[in-house]
Amino acid sequence: MRNYCTDLLVRSVVFAGLIFCCAAALAQSEEQSKRTSAKNAVLLEQWAAGQQAPPIQPLIGQYETYTAKKGETLFQIARSRMVSVSALQRLNNIETSRVKAGTRLILPTLHIVPLNPGEGVVLNVPERAIYVFKGAQLIARYPVAIGKSGWQTALGDYKIRNMVKDPTWKPTREMVEREGVSPDEVPAGPRNPLGDRWMGWSTPGFGFHSTTSPRSIGTAASHGCVRMYPEAAHKLYDQVTVGMPIHSIYEPVVVGKMNGKFYLSVFPDIYKTGQTDVERIHKRLKSMGLLDAVDPTNLQKIISRADGYPHRIMGADEEVTVNGMPVSASVVPSRVNGQWIVPVREYSQALGGQLSVAADGRITVTGNGRTLTLKAGDRLAEVDGKPLNLEVAPSVVQGTTLAPLGALTQALGAKVTQEKGKSLQITSVGGVGRSPVIGAPPVNSVPGGR
Repeated sequence: MRNYCTDLLVRSVVFAGLIFCCAAALAQSEEQSKRTSAKNAVLLEQWAAGQQAPPIQPLIGQYETYTAKKGETLFQIARSRMVSVSALQRLNNIETSRVKAGTRLILPTLHIVPLNPGEGVVLNVPERAIYVFKGAQLIARYPVAIGKSGWQTALGDYKIRNMVKDPTWKPTREMVEREGVSPDEVPAGPRNPLGDRWMGWSTPGFGFHSTTSPRSIGTAASHGCVRMYPEAAHKLYDQVTVGMPIHSIYEPVVVGKMNGKFYLSVFPDIYKTGQTDVERIHKRLKSMGLLDAVDPTNLQKIISRADGYPHRIMGADEEVTVNGMPVSASVVPSRVNGQWIVPVREYSQALGGQLSVAADGRITVTGNGRTLTLKAGDRLAEVDGKPLNLEVAPSVVQGTTLAPLGALTQALGAKVTQEKGKSLQITSVGGVGRSPVIGAPPVNSVPGGR
């Protein structure tokens, strides 16, 4: 059987009474290649239709910058920080491989976990990165290179089938015929494109491996296999075992959450599935209840940039207090088109109001002798039975209903004050209102709106 990029043949060699194994990659036949392409087409169609869309995931890492030193290249900076050159270039709008001394770079060290399987390796193909999980804990993330057009990396669920140090490489007939690659077998050594570590998948022809082309990391350049920086491949080799699950997914759009705030990462759609089309992203956000709570101008900028960085789409830095105290909620207040939106239940109760929900989802807030009625997705609300047009439609995000603050304060008789750049203060008229729950989520230090 012929493989896209390897041919693993285990050879036993007796030396000093010990048996050592070297290997070449398992080959993949043309028939297997067609089956892989067909399976990918089905999975890509499902992902494009949103059938495989993952839930909102946690944000990991931290915001980091780096100031380039004289003589440094982007490749040197990227490799030393275990990121890829392409990720650095996209995030910092750099087209060359060199950077001027003193240039401040934002490092791609914030990530949204695309999937947490509990155990195994997750490859997100458009992200060109893998995540390693053990005991439901993320233990590592590495940038990788994936299959180029015409040689797509396999999607689906697999397992680590074999692990070999210093493998031998045998070019496949397909590679020889299509690309003019020499048919000669390449033994272990500096000329071997597999490098010195191979971790084969349970589907013939694919694997994680080291590489003699580290500058390709972060690109779509292989014949289907997953290339790694040599030092990263060494670490992964020590972290995985034969039989460990592999989840190869295609998610160019991922949504994450940290401290009650929401983030969106959009990666280039390298296999041209259409998942990064504006309408499809809007559909994804709407299914999560986020679309009406997101500033449309900011969202369009994030989609257009497609730099893969987690940009904040919802959640303000300013603390919002009621009668001088913070309000605890799983989703923090945000601004949409200049309008503040807040969790209805938590803030209405903090202002002394009572809340009830009807069978049709309509919410009624009573307090201060008045009644406010509203419904998620409907910009027409009522105050004491009279229509009230809302600037922003209420929405439900992870079970929390959000609505314009102005409607709540109008109905419950409260005033809002704010000094530029400081906390928003809501005060009940006449001091009416309950004591809010102390212990609101901490202000997130991660910059947003980029």
